[in-house]
Amino acid sequence: MAIKMYKVETDYNSLPGDTIRESLEEINMTQSELAENMGTTRKHISEVISGKTRILPETANQLEYVFDVPAKFWLNLQLQYDDFLEKKRNEKELEENNEYSKKFPYTELSKAGLVPNTKNKSERLDNILKFFRVSSIEVLKKKINDDPLSIGAFRASDDKFKVNNYSLHSWLQAGIIKANNIETEDFDAKKLKTLIPEFRRLSLETDIKKFFPKLQKLAASTGIAVVIVPELPKSRVSGCTRWLSPYPKAVIELSIRQKTHDNFWFTFFHELGHIVLHKKSPFFTINQEYGKTNEEKEADNWAANVLIPKKSWESFIEKGDFTRKSIELFANSIDIHEDIVLGRLQNEKYLDYRQLSNLHVRYKFAK
Repeated sequence: MAIKMYKVETDYNSLPGDTIRESLEEINMTQSELAENMGTTRKHISEVISGKTRILPETANQLEYVFDVPAKFWLNLQLQYDDFLEKKRNEKELEENNEYSKKFPYTELSKAGLVPNTKNKSERLDNILKFFRVSSIEVLKKKINDDPLSIGAFRASDDKFKVNNYSLHSWLQAGIIKANNIETEDFDAKKLKTLIPEFRRLSLETDIKKFFPKLQKLAASTGIAVVIVPELPKSRVSGCTRWLSPYPKAVIELSIRQKTHDNFWFTFFHELGHIVLHKKSPFFTINQEYGKTNEEKEADNWAANVLIPKKSWESFIEKGDFTRKSIELFANSIDIHEDIVLGRLQNEKYLDYRQLSNLHVRYKFAK
C-alpha cells in the first residue's frame, strides 16, 4: 500500500506499517524524521511499522498531519488488517478441528434448513458455530460437555441406548431458534389454567396441519411458544419444557418421536403439566432413572387426568370391556379421540401394543 498523488492503494493483507514505510519513501523522509515530526520516539515508530504496536487514534491523528491523509484511513487500515489476521486465525482453528463437525447431525440439520448445505468440513464447523450462536470451538465444546438435561424437563422414552449429546443439543438449539420466531404474550398462569379445556378440545382434530397452528396460537396467548422439531439421530427425546430467560416466555418443544396422535397429545400435556405444576424451576437433571422423579410422575398423572378424567377412567376400567366398540363409545362420552383412550390402555398394559393398532392415527415427516 502506498500514497500516490494523495490517493491510497490498499492491500489489507499487509501490515499497516508497510504503508507507512512506502509512504515515507514517497516523500523522502526517514523513520527518525517521522518520529521527530510526530513528537514521539524512534522506538515507537519502529514498533508501529513492524506491527508490534497497533495504530491507535493518537498515532492516526499524528500520521494525518505528516502525510495529509485522514486519521480514519489509518485507523481503518489497522482494523482491516486486524480483521484479516482474525479470519486467518479462525480458518486455521476450523481446519485443525474440522473433524469435530462429524459429531453433529449436520445432514439432518441441513435438510431442515437450519444450516447451509456443504460437504466441506471446515465450512460445516463454521456453520455449526453460527447455528449454536457461539464464537469459538472452545465455547461450543464447553456447551456440549455441560449436561443438556439440566436445562429443563424432558420426556424421553425407555430406550436402553445412550443419548447422543451432540444430537440432543442440536435438537434443543433448533427449538430455541424456532421459539424465538414466535411472538407470544407475557406468560399468564391464570389464563393458561382457564384455557386447559380449549387445549383438550383441539385433540379431537387428527390433521396436524389443521390443529397445530391453532395450538400454537392458543399457547402463544398464554405466553408459551410450542414448536415441533423432528427427532435427530440418537437424540432420543420426545419433549422438553423450559423458559427463555430473561423474557417471560415458556417453550414446549416436541419431536413427535412416536409419530402417533395419542403420543403427541400426551407429550404436550405432560410438558404443559410441568408449566402448570412446577412453575419456572429447573425441574431436575435426567439420568438413567428417568421417569422415577416425583416431578415426572406428577406431570404424567396431570396429563393423563386432563385427557381422561380420573373417575371416568376408573369406571371404564372397572367394566373391563376393551373392545373397539367399547373404546369408541367411551371416547365419545368424554369428548376425546379414541386413539387417546387406546394409547392409555396400551401404556397401562390393559392391551398389547399390537392390539387395535389400526385405531392409531400416525404421522409422517418428509426427510
